[in-house]
Amino acid sequence: MILRRWLLGAGLAGALAAPALACDAEEMNRELAAVCEAALAEPAALLAGLHGHATGAERALIDRALAAASHACAAGDPGEGAAEAARLARLAGRIEARAGLAPPIWPERQAAR
Repeated sequence: MILRRWLLGAGLAGALAAPALACDAEEMNRELAAVCEAALAEPAALLAGLHGHATGAERALIDRALAAASHACAAGDPGEGAAEAARLARLAGRIEARAGLAPPIWPERQAAR
């Protein structure tokens, strides 16, 4: 009976202490920043290649958005940085489509028009 209580107490103490030991906030922030920067790398590369096809307003928007996303990734708001990366990827797709640099995603829909 005493052993059973002791094991139950040890199990509860371990269950309560384990999450605190498993979560290193600094390491989690570093990993989230790395994911954010990786999400931003692809649209940044695409937009660098499309810079000549973008309008002046789009180029200014791209520069501001890249700076804001990089700052968000580094400063501790990787969710906002990744969201900005997604918006930049959409903008890259729009510039590609307008310039005729990419084939249509759904050619059958294009033919139906």
